[in-house]
Amino acid sequence: MQPKYTRTIASIGILAFVAANIFLYISSDSFQSKSFPLTAQIGGSACGNGIIEAGERVSTCPADVNYVSTRGAGATLGSGNMYYISTSGNDNNPGTQSQPWKTISKANSILQAGDTVLLASGTYDWTNQIKPARSGSSESARITYKASQGANVVLTTVMDLEGRSYITVSGINMNAAHYAYMRNSDHIIIENGEFTGSNSNPAVQLGGGSGTSYSIIRNNRLVGWNDGYQDLIEILRSSHHNLIENNLLEQGSHTLILLGGLGNGDDRDPHHNIVKNNYLVSDWHHCIAVQVGAHHNVFDGNYFEKCGSGNTLDPTDPRDYSDASGGRGDSGEAWHAEQPYGIYRHNTVQLSGDRQYWSSSSVWGGEGGAWHPEQGLLVNNVNGNAVYNNNFYNNYNIVINAGIYWRPAGSTLGIYGDNIFKNNILYNNGVGTHKDGDTVIKYFQWAEGSPVPPAPSGDVWANNIVENSNEKVFEYLNSKYTMAEAASAVTRFMFSNNIGGNPQFINPSAGNFAIQSNSPARDAGDFLTTTRDAGSGTSIPVQDARYFMDGWRIVQGDEIQIGSQTARITSVNYGSNTLTVNTSLSWSSGQGVSLPYGGSKPDIGAYEYGATYTPPSPSSSPQNTPPSVSITFPTNNASHPAGSSLTLSASASDSDGTITKVEFFRESTKLGEDASSPYTYTWSNPPAGSYTLIAKATDDGNAQTTSAGIAVTINQYQATPSPTQGNTPIFSINTTIPAHQGTLTAPMTAVDTSYITTPTGEGKATYRFSIPATGEYRLRITTIAPDGGKDSLYLGWDADIATDDYHTSDLRQSTSYTTYLASLRGTGTFDTNEFDPMVWTLTAGTHTLTITGREYNIQLASLELTSSASVVSPSPTPQASPTPTQSSGGGGGSGGGGGGGGSPIKRSPSPRPSP
Repeated sequence: MQPKYTRTIASIGILAFVAANIFLYISSDSFQSKSFPLTAQIGGSACGNGIIEAGERVSTCPADVNYVSTRGAGATLGSGNMYYISTSGNDNNPGTQSQPWKTISKANSILQAGDTVLLASGTYDWTNQIKPARSGSSESARITYKASQGANVVLTTVMDLEGRSYITVSGINMNAAHYAYMRNSDHIIIENGEFTGSNSNPAVQLGGGSGTSYSIIRNNRLVGWNDGYQDLIEILRSSHHNLIENNLLEQGSHTLILLGGLGNGDDRDPHHNIVKNNYLVSDWHHCIAVQVGAHHNVFDGNYFEKCGSGNTLDPTDPRDYSDASGGRGDSGEAWHAEQPYGIYRHNTVQLSGDRQYWSSSSVWGGEGGAWHPEQGLLVNNVNGNAVYNNNFYNNYNIVINAGIYWRPAGSTLGIYGDNIFKNNILYNNGVGTHKDGDTVIKYFQWAEGSPVPPAPSGDVWANNIVENSNEKVFEYLNSKYTMAEAASAVTRFMFSNNIGGNPQFINPSAGNFAIQSNSPARDAGDFLTTTRDAGSGTSIPVQDARYFMDGWRIVQGDEIQIGSQTARITSVNYGSNTLTVNTSLSWSSGQGVSLPYGGSKPDIGAYEYGATYTPPSPSSSPQNTPPSVSITFPTNNASHPAGSSLTLSASASDSDGTITKVEFFRESTKLGEDASSPYTYTWSNPPAGSYTLIAKATDDGNAQTTSAGIAVTINQYQATPSPTQGNTPIFSINTTIPAHQGTLTAPMTAVDTSYITTPTGEGKATYRFSIPATGEYRLRITTIAPDGGKDSLYLGWDADIATDDYHTSDLRQSTSYTTYLASLRGTGTFDTNEFDPMVWTLTAGTHTLTITGREYNIQLASLELTSSASVVSPSPTPQASPTPTQSSGGGGGSGGGGGGGGSPIKRSPSPRPSP
């Protein structure tokens, strides 16, 4: 049977348990590696000026807010608006893509629930703090701060999200002393960023006061570097239901992830948090510390390396190796685990643990007891934990260091016991200065004075691989045993089916801890629990439910397997040991229940045989994701007249970096390139023929992607003499006309032979057409209209050329050339034109079209008077040669009277549907 449980490994780690005072340790080589009143006005004078001013909302000023947000910004997210920030912007701007704000502070004051602000590349100084004035209201109405596609955004001051809810920060990097404060917050997401430069404690803090809940830190790289005391991520006080997932965490002088409570062991301490699939590396001290009072937290699929492994005796290393008091001391246990009812599974820990202080440090340490009387009595309970299917390999010190620690003597509040260690691999530990056979598992009882606490009891060791069978690696209260000897001698514990020997990892030196087909770990594990009796349905009574979780409303519940059946857990009743699943199953009494597995029984170790496995890359940057690219103009199967230049446009983005260039090719021949967006290249006077055009994007990691090819036909035509006064060209219908061939009146001007534009919203262009027969005609145009301030012009025929709303044509907003049928606003609005498309009835003869400027910086590339209702040109009709003809009927370049005897023009309404 093929394995049903697969896992992609993202990190490796070491685990330590501490209850009434218990510690685990791992060591390694040194690491290289305000809202405003509604009367307030900014950048404008009143509602209706086309600018979103402070205090304006859809409900109070739809004329501005709707206009700018739906047309100027070009996008919405959920129920809110999209805004933009650039270091070259101005806070008096409306915050659109073409007129962005300058500061994050401006965004903080404006953003409402559902709004998003996109930040352009740049370094934002200490005045640009993400500190929203208000919260989002739900998952679908978050306030989002996000880097623009491909932008490198760097903040240099801490994000302050205290007291806020439903805030997302995505793709934003930091180089700051502190990264984020999330005190008394909930439903915060920080994702896809790189955070470096922190030299103060803490770098990221969840908690304080009423704690932080239902928040996520994922897909980030966080780096700390501080000689003293620093926690990279702190989860404090009553923080609960938070997810720390898929992060690369490097160096923290005290701890990479700290769960710290007050010692109450209830909802006032951290609980129901999930730390999952992180890569952890820090030779300074702990990689994870779960401290007094924390309970019911899950550690799943993490990869620990070189945790607490620094050489504190090296005189050339000037760093302080922080212990709890910040002293140089020992580099400490790799995984400090003082909690009850935790789940530790599918973690891998290697090259970790203190290399100098063998007797006191470990990889995974759990101590139960009472301590720190100077702070008030803090109680640790380490009981009811499930530690299963983990790898502890090639570590420097004791792997499991557990027991009871009373300080002062006689404190009887903390307990240790009833923890389960099942299906784990502990192999090749005690390396470096320690010899084979040194203690790998150690239990102790200790007090400052007398009496001493009770001996540790109630633990279960089942189906583990522990070093080699003949080695005395299990130490209980100062006596050493092989695992077989311990099963007889240590009567306070239960032992079953523990074995020794090389687990036959595929390539552990390269970080591949999947097992080979001949591994003694294959099918040698035990079921996590069994059913209490026979039955069927969705409610399953089991002997012990502590191994499982229902996702706690932050991740999916566990998938379980009974025989060949699988189902997803929707709830767990730990009191009655009952699992509720999402689909009906049947089972016999005493049948095994586990996470999905292949073979006859689960395997020992973190990874089921045959599981999908991606070795981690601890010393290198994340794998570079190739960019994406596509040609946006011309469109596929477009035609273009020979003798005029063709501007090629492409859209390119990179999800994990920036675009360094976009190259344009005609088949395999390079035409040119552009290094900045919008990516364009002007192909001068392309020869007649049929071609395939492609674009190739390169990102900052030198990854390349080639676009799909698009076909273009260059149609040959005969050029004609330039028009002279009183002698203007006459164009045919159903013919694409480069816009620059019209008669232009300043400030309307042609840019090369690519397009015409007006820098001030004035000027005009006229075109004379020969109409072969009376009929209905439409105007097909190709334009760039970049935003809501640059997306309209006036259209008129013959003498009917008024510059009013009726004659306004509202264009399609686009940052690349777009072809469509022109509309007229008529008695409609800017976003609901009365005539869309506009249909003119023209009589046979000669008529003059006048295009008059209305807004600036619009690019008109081509036009075509067509008898077709199709947006796309009906056929690649060659460009007809404009024939210079003596004007008649008062046409002329000025667009004055109509041709063909001055016959009237009839407008045919075709209402635009509501958007």
